[in-house]
Amino acid sequence: MTRIFISYRRTDSQAFADRIYSSLAHEFGAPEVFQDVEDIPPGVDFRTFLNEAVSSCDVLLVIIGRTWADVTDAQGQKRLDDADDFVRIEVESGLKRSDMLVIPVLVDDAAMPRAASLPESLRVLTYRNAATVRHNPYYEYDINQLTRHIRAHFPLPRRPWRLAAALVVVAVAVLIGREVLNRLPGQVVDEPTPTQSVTSVTENMSTTATIQPSDTPLPEASPIAAATDQPTPIAAGLPGGTPITANRQWTVQSRTFDGVEMVLVPAGSFQMGDDDGRTQERPAHEVRFDAPFWIDRFEVSNQQFNDLEGVAGAQGRWPGPDYPRVMMLWDEARDFCEKRGARLPTEEEWEYAARGPDHRLYPWGNVFNADYVIYAANSENQPAHIGPGWRPELSASWVGAYDLSGSVWEWMRNGYYDYPNGSPRAGTHVRRGGTWLTTSEYALRATYRENEAVLRDNAIGFRCVRDFHVDDLG
Repeated sequence: MTRIFISYRRTDSQAFADRIYSSLAHEFGAPEVFQDVEDIPPGVDFRTFLNEAVSSCDVLLVIIGRTWADVTDAQGQKRLDDADDFVRIEVESGLKRSDMLVIPVLVDDAAMPRAASLPESLRVLTYRNAATVRHNPYYEYDINQLTRHIRAHFPLPRRPWRLAAALVVVAVAVLIGREVLNRLPGQVVDEPTPTQSVTSVTENMSTTATIQPSDTPLPEASPIAAATDQPTPIAAGLPGGTPITANRQWTVQSRTFDGVEMVLVPAGSFQMGDDDGRTQERPAHEVRFDAPFWIDRFEVSNQQFNDLEGVAGAQGRWPGPDYPRVMMLWDEARDFCEKRGARLPTEEEWEYAARGPDHRLYPWGNVFNADYVIYAANSENQPAHIGPGWRPELSASWVGAYDLSGSVWEWMRNGYYDYPNGSPRAGTHVRRGGTWLTTSEYALRATYRENEAVLRDNAIGFRCVRDFHVDDLG
């Protein structure tokens, strides 16, 4: 497989680098695309480490934004003039290899830096023919051109899931053929046993496709019955009951708090993360919830924010009452949730509400469905409307929450940390879910996470969670 290293400077082109990574990871497979070099072991020469990381790849993409050549350090020195600058080391390592495809990628309307403005070791980069990646509506065209160019140099086998799909088709065709032969006079063919793999695959796919959350309301409180020898059974997922072990065991339950509809997330466990995902998503690890909790059925709307007198320093692009409340700083979103007696969700809570014990790739299942998500291909440059009726019921997660994929990013309570038990990094906050601007279905998976500084953006919103109390069922 072709391995691709993405070199970029966070202060210059973080957003474009993230988007390019998502597209290439979807096309080539996440394990073959490297965006960040993390976890340099203590005592290791970082120059050697970076050189080896780049040398292990076949393609080096140098993402160049408007300030790439001019970013300075705290002393005012251009960072590229520092021989120990990470970006400089990465690019130098690639240029030294005659067998490596080094592609300058100009983003955000940047121009190729002048050779005289770069250290001598990097000047040859300016003579490499550059690729250009622009904003929408040109992004998809540009990224497809870049992908074709890489494939032209390094022909690749198709992605594994395509081979698997082909094998399933062949297996089904064989079964159909056997059935036809059984119908022919004089032909006797053994029937396949229930344990054959193709039957198992078909049954599993069918089960995933037909799971459908319902909107069954919480049960009415019933009169106390006369004492009997048999205790009243407690529903799975509730305090005192057994934890949920499969999505299908749960029936959607909802309740309104302060005019905001929330759905109940039962106690249970799931595999968080994705071993086939980005570095930030690995390793997959088990997370257990011993108590249920509530999560907003929809992202917080402008009307909810105004009705509950939320406070923010800016207004979003879409002021309509049924649009998500965007342009929120992290602490403003936190304060609003706390005003409701709630809080921002942790990553663990959010991902569990999106995936469940079945650890689905998307809230609705394991196969991307453009009809179930608002993203760049169908958003018409705006997020989803909030409320019932705007999207199919099947687009909801197993607990009945909508827009956990697409529409707007959602702030998480925690800072960014390395899985499974790293310490949160100071000054960071994680966002989840993808957005109306997201082009790649890869970035719309429920495991995808972004490490974001505090900022306002028309593509970032939020939802709240609250603890469960026994009297919530009354």
